[in-house]
Amino acid sequence: MKNYLLFQAYGFREIFDECRFFLMRFAATATSWEKENINIVIYTNNNSVFDEWVSVLPNILFVQMPMEQFACWRGNIDFVHRVKIEIIRHFFSLHSGNLLYCDTDTYPIQSLQPLYEGINDGKIYMHTCEGKISNTPQFKKWLNFLSRNPHLPFFKKEVADTTMWNAGVIGFNNDHKDVLSAILKLTDTVYPLFKKHTVEQFAFSYSLQQLKVINAADMYIYHYWNLKEFRILLNSWFSKNKETDIKNLITTSRIISPQQISTEKFSFLNKSKFFQFYKKLKQQNWNIENYMPK
Repeated sequence: MKNYLLFQAYGFREIFDECRFFLMRFAATATSWEKENINIVIYTNNNSVFDEWVSVLPNILFVQMPMEQFACWRGNIDFVHRVKIEIIRHFFSLHSGNLLYCDTDTYPIQSLQPLYEGINDGKIYMHTCEGKISNTPQFKKWLNFLSRNPHLPFFKKEVADTTMWNAGVIGFNNDHKDVLSAILKLTDTVYPLFKKHTVEQFAFSYSLQQLKVINAADMYIYHYWNLKEFRILLNSWFSKNKETDIKNLITTSRIISPQQISTEKFSFLNKSKFFQFYKKLKQQNWNIENYMPK
C-alpha cells in the first residue's frame, strides 16, 4: 500500500511556519526509503506558501480549499478540531493506503519507516498515552462529565476507563477508515454538552480503542503543543532567512530544537518554587528570545 503523510495548514502564518519547519526537518533527516515511499499531502488555503518545496520533496501534493470549506468542516457545533476529522475522511475518499496524520506543531526525530511498517501491518498509532480518564487528575472534568452522562450513544459501561491519547499524531490504514464516521458522530454529540478542546482527542481515543490497542508514536515524532512561544522563534528565523536558498535553510534547521527548548523550559518552571506565577517567571527568567539562532 502507498504511504501518506497528511497535514492541515491553513489560515494563519504561524501554522504555515510550523508545517514548513516539519518539512525542513523531514528533508534534512529522511532516509532514501522515506524520500521514495512517503507521499506528503497538505490541505491548505494557500499552496503558494509551499511552492519552493516541490523541487525538494517531489512526492508532495496540495489539496487547496477555500477558507469557507474549512469553516464548513467546523460543523454546526463550530469546533475547530472537528476539521481534522473531516480532512482525514476527505483524504480517504481520494486515497487508499497507510496514513500518518500529523499536527503542524510536530517534527520527526527519527526515521518514520517503522511507523509505516506497523500501519501496513494493521497497527493503530497516536502520539502519546496521557493516562486513563478514571485515575488521571488532569481528566477529572472528563470523569465528572462521563459520570453525569452514562447513557450517551456509543458509550460502554467502562467508558471512564478509556485511555486518553494525544491526537497530534494519528496513524492507521484504510482498513480502519470506517471508524471515522463514529469519531465524527461522537464529537458532534459530546461537544455541545462539554465544550472542551479535548473532545476530538477523546473521540479518537475512545473509538480507536474499540478496534484494537493503540501504539505510541512519540519516539518517532516530537509534538511541541505546549511550546507556543516557538512560533515567535520561527517567525524571526524565517524573516531573517527569507532570501536564503531552501537547501541551505534545510541544512541550518538542525540548530533549532523544540525538543531541547521544551525540556529546558519546563525544567526551569518545575524547579521554581514560584511555579504558579508562570507568566511573571517567563517574562523575567525564561524567554524564547534566548534561543533565537544567531
